[in-house]
Amino acid sequence: MDIVLSGDEKGPLYMSLYRHIRGLIQDGFLQNGAKLPSIRSLQEQTKLSKTTIETAYHMLLEEGYVYSKPRAGLFVINPQVMPAAAGKLKQKAAAQDRSHRHSTPQPRYNGQVLDFSLLAVDGESFPVRPWKSVLHDALSLHISSVHQYGDPQGEHGLRFQLAQYLKHSRGVNCLPEQIIIGSGISYSVQVLSKLLEGFTTIAVEEAGIAQVRAIFQQHHFNVVPVPLNSHEHLIAALKEKRIPALYLTPSHRPTGSPLSYSLRQQLLNWAASSGAYLIEDDYDGEFRYSGKTIPSLQGLDEQGNVIYIGTFSKAFTLPCE
Repeated sequence: MDIVLSGDEKGPLYMSLYRHIRGLIQDGFLQNGAKLPSIRSLQEQTKLSKTTIETAYHMLLEEGYVYSKPRAGLFVINPQVMPAAAGKLKQKAAAQDRSHRHSTPQPRYNGQVLDFSLLAVDGESFPVRPWKSVLHDALSLHISSVHQYGDPQGEHGLRFQLAQYLKHSRGVNCLPEQIIIGSGISYSVQVLSKLLEGFTTIAVEEAGIAQVRAIFQQHHFNVVPVPLNSHEHLIAALKEKRIPALYLTPSHRPTGSPLSYSLRQQLLNWAASSGAYLIEDDYDGEFRYSGKTIPSLQGLDEQGNVIYIGTFSKAFTLPCE
């Protein structure tokens, strides 16, 4: 198999190689079960470094576009033609603690308290001086409009910048007119509940976010937990129960691993054929210990079945360079 880069793409070479192979998979040119070239043979073919190829392959592997077969290499996962052995591509996730986002363990180590709360942000890292400077500039430039009513959907300038940022950072395809700015996840779910008026049932990931489940219940939705680690029967169960909407966190899941590309594509196909919605909560989707962040589920959606929700509360507290 020949892999030829156009040379027109901007950015690091490993990203160009990753996007090229990902595109071949998504467009069906690399079919299910196809073997990727070994690192050595791809080095000889493309003259790219070993590190560049390893990094691109690692990203494809982590996102579920390929799977590794010991002593054999990497093989393509193309959900357009699901193999009989697709269920063997991922090992069963270990039993997880169902308390996601709300537990606050405080173990002690060498006399120091370590806070592992998923809601916690280090207060000492908050960039107070840059924030003061930005607020001062905003007041100076827009003092004439401070006392006026704003756009209930959010200021258009801010929505325009968010659309550009989300496209670059998360692969989200949207227009400023499609964005509604709120004060947090609770407000966003409340608005969403109004938009989904007429729906009576919403499915959520079985070990997912407890507080969101409670918010949906407060708005009189029947919340049905589904196990997203049981791929074989998931789609059948969603169809059997006639689920009109599924809430999930594809990039930050209780299992610790992101939702694989094959399951993302299966869910998109289900939503398109059933007229259902996938509610993507991109909770902490921008944060990674290493490598490029995993693109959003919404970026793969071509039928308009994904409703994207995200927050910036933690990203805004990062120290400014």
